[in-house]
Amino acid sequence: MTQEHSLAAWQRTGAKVLVSDRGLADGPAYLGDQLEFCALFNCQLEDLWLPYDEVIYAPSFATVKPELYLELFSSNEVRYETKVEEARSLDQRLHDAWVGCQSRAMWSYLTGSREENTATVLNIVRQNLKGE
Repeated sequence: MTQEHSLAAWQRTGAKVLVSDRGLADGPAYLGDQLEFCALFNCQLEDLWLPYDEVIYAPSFATVKPELYLELFSSNEVRYETKVEEARSLDQRLHDAWVGCQSRAMWSYLTGSREENTATVLNIVRQNLKGE
């Protein structure tokens, strides 16, 4: 489902929370730099962050557990980075793409264990569902 379809469905249903593993600001990380991306798609950087009240950034295993990234790499057919360094570079570009959003949205950075990160995400979702 595209982000536009996700946002439209979210608005149509009146849901309080939309969880997505990718956001509009990820585009520049994959296509080049932010200014190039915005020129190509005729947008402003701020436009990429507007739909978000909360951002949860989770670096990949390449950054937090490189040995596990290498172990799992062969089982992930969609992964196009061939080296840990390439994946870490993408992680950094993804992080940088969202930095500007910090001034307008809540920002959480996940670096704990899987259990800790899951608990953090569930807590954030619960808070948003309560309207806190």
